[in-house]
Amino acid sequence: MKRRITCYLIFCLLLVFTTTEAHNDSSTFELRNGFVIIEATLDGKFGHYILDSGAPGLVLNSKRFNLTGTELELGGVGGSMLGKEVTGHSFKWESVGFQEIKAIAIDLSYLESATGLNISGLVGIDLFKGHDI
Repeated sequence: MKRRITCYLIFCLLLVFTTTEAHNDSSTFELRNGFVIIEATLDGKFGHYILDSGAPGLVLNSKRFNLTGTELELGGVGGSMLGKEVTGHSFKWESVGFQEIKAIAIDLSYLESATGLNISGLVGIDLFKGHDI
């Protein structure tokens, strides 16, 4: 009986230490209406971004930023839309930072309605490729 209690206590301690080490307070996100919301900065300006494995790179909300760039027509499942290709900005998320990043700027108002947040953009797969999420 004593041996069983000792084994149980050791198991509980291992579980606590493993859980404590795996938890990282510096990596924060919020799950809101099925969207993974992270906090990041563009040119030092804080914003809420959606982590989106379907986006090609950084997609910025043209309604939140006054961006200049090359006009382009984008196509997708829902049809086509106008956007801009912008460069020369710095983006930082947690310990990952990019200088002179290339991004696409489009109207993401529909995501603000869906999340109830001011959405600055989407962080796509190219930005977190090679990093543990």
